[in-house]
Amino acid sequence: MRRVSIFDRRLTAELREKLKKPVGRLIEGLPEDNIEKMKSIVEEVKPVAVAVVGDVVSSMAIAAGIPVKIYVADGRVMRSLAGLSITGNVDIVFRAKNPPGLITRECIEVLREAVEYDGSVWVWIDGEEDLTVIPLVILMPIGSLVIYGQPHLGFVAVYVDEEKKREMLQIMDSMEPI
Repeated sequence: MRRVSIFDRRLTAELREKLKKPVGRLIEGLPEDNIEKMKSIVEEVKPVAVAVVGDVVSSMAIAAGIPVKIYVADGRVMRSLAGLSITGNVDIVFRAKNPPGLITRECIEVLREAVEYDGSVWVWIDGEEDLTVIPLVILMPIGSLVIYGQPHLGFVAVYVDEEKKREMLQIMDSMEPI
């Protein structure tokens, strides 16, 4: 599997529409109802590592007691402040700038560091974390699980395998380099 090219990329209008659909298994329901569902999926899959993207999903994983390797959040839920606390849940905190609609070189490099770090990591995004699912799937080891929120629907569980990595690489390649 080739590595992702390291330069800033912008989401195109075509990709924006495509990415409104889940890229993994959609679990519908309200966050409070989905905490046990998330825990069950992790127990069923037995992933080698778990990464969660989004403030609500991060809160759900903490509430479910799921051992998470990487949390990625921006402190906002639907553009409003979330008030999420990370105290005691991780070994280290990394920060990256990633404006809405972009995947920055800085963000990819920080996510790579988080994947390589031997411990649990909180990646705090200054901007928006939504698109970080794409490089995370590419960077996480085969057998991992990346979980992210699907607004107004629930959450999505993405099992990382070679096929999913290829799919995410194709999405990255179709983004506009800037």
